[in-house]
Amino acid sequence: MLEKLSAASAVALVLFCLGGFSGCSGAAVQPRNVDDLLSESLEEADLRGGMLEGVNLEGRNMEGVNLQGANLQRANLRQANLRYANLRGANLSGANLRLANLFEADLRGANLENALLGDPDIEGNVGALLRRADLRKAILTGADLKGVAFTSANLQHANLSNADARGVDFGNANLRGAKLDGARLDGSRYTQITQFLGGFNPDQHGMRRGRSSQGF
Repeated sequence: MLEKLSAASAVALVLFCLGGFSGCSGAAVQPRNVDDLLSESLEEADLRGGMLEGVNLEGRNMEGVNLQGANLQRANLRQANLRYANLRGANLSGANLRLANLFEADLRGANLENALLGDPDIEGNVGALLRRADLRKAILTGADLKGVAFTSANLQHANLSNADARGVDFGNANLRGAKLDGARLDGSRYTQITQFLGGFNPDQHGMRRGRSSQGF
């Protein structure tokens, strides 16, 4: 049956079945087939609600993929292309997103608790790219964000408590209502346009005002 499906549809079917839904039986839904199918193109694939816990998608082209509500706990998404991806409400807790490209990705309400997005070598300053990403109400508690580019990102009401945000670029970002309790912000950048919760003084938290690393 899978041979007659497109790659994206076959992946979606296997993940749907692995999620425990009725109507799926036989060898076609064995977990080993997930790895086989994930070798196919995932660009603009519809994987909503997929069970992808711990899956290895390092360096994959997933531009425009729909992963809304998917379980990506501890998934390896290092250097993945997730431009314009729909990750709304996805569980990315503990996932490795280092050097991933999340330009204009929709991460509203996503869980990125303890996720790895930063550069392990802070001097390298080459974390994940989340320019213009939508992270409203996203959970980033305890996340490694070192060197991440949040330029022009929407982080309204996001929770960055206890996150390691050293060297982060918040140029032109919207942080109104964001929780920053216990976050490490020393060396991170902000611009005149960056918006914070009323009463928050970025300079007192070691942040530096100036030009964004993205050239504005």
